[in-house]
Amino acid sequence: MFHVTEDDGELYAVRRFDEIADLDAFDHHLLWCEECQRQMVWTEQYLRMLRTALLEMKSTVGQATSPTPAPGPQLPTALLPRK
Repeated sequence: MFHVTEDDGELYAVRRFDEIADLDAFDHHLLWCEECQRQMVWTEQYLRMLRTALLEMKSTVGQATSPTPAPGPQLPTALLPRK
């Protein structure tokens, strides 16, 4: 087996093992490949961040908030007219 694919890494991170074509080869490769281990850590952190963001969004649904207008373009101070 070559390196873990991003799709299989995500499936593994969310515990959907039955959707990984060759789980035994995947597990074996992950045991010794430091590059794939780093990728799995990154994938798990990314998914954790997504879950947190979705929970925060879900908790604010229905709360009345007024959107904050985006600031207009800013000129560098050196380009502003001097007083």
